[in-house]
Amino acid sequence: MNEKKYLSYLERYSQWLKAHKEKSTEELAEREAHAKEMQKYDKARLLSMTADDVYNLLSPLWAMGMWGNKHYKIDNLIETNSIELIRAQFANLLYGKDSLAKRWDEFRQKIKGIGPGIMSEILNKAFPDDCILWNSKTKTGFTILEVPNTPKYDSAMDGKIIDASFVEAPRQCNTREENSDMCKSTNTSRSLLPLWDSRVLTSNNQVK
Repeated sequence: MNEKKYLSYLERYSQWLKAHKEKSTEELAEREAHAKEMQKYDKARLLSMTADDVYNLLSPLWAMGMWGNKHYKIDNLIETNSIELIRAQFANLLYGKDSLAKRWDEFRQKIKGIGPGIMSEILNKAFPDDCILWNSKTKTGFTILEVPNTPKYDSAMDGKIIDASFVEAPRQCNTREENSDMCKSTNTSRSLLPLWDSRVLTSNNQVK
């Protein structure tokens, strides 16, 4: 990854936070609240979800924002996959004993209609120190920061890539100590240090 760009955009984000303190505080509080709510879903709760519980789990996600009628989308997911399979696969994705790569691939193979955006957002909010959010802004950010092997398409996001993105690939995921230092210097939450934020990191930005 291009360290010079990384540090430059981090500084820009820090400046944006200071210049928009009220807005940034509200947004970061909202992110923290979403993460805390997701962390209430332990394995037992996931395995006992009703249809309403599935709606409450999925509907607040950013990845669901494009759906005007979220009830229709989620009802269709349940009808297509069965609530028993949805329960089992979400519990396994978050709390299974196999590697993240294997759990990710199994979920994608068995569950229809849920892709990397929803999957990664749930993992990120459940385990914000360990898992990154993957969406179009993340991909844009990774491309600008020159992160190696950034997949061009969601279909390429198999378990091996996800596991490397979260754990093994150098500098794709900060250590807890690095996140802690950045949080202190920028007054941000550990749940998401959004270096790919569209206000700060876009394809038109140039590092001086």
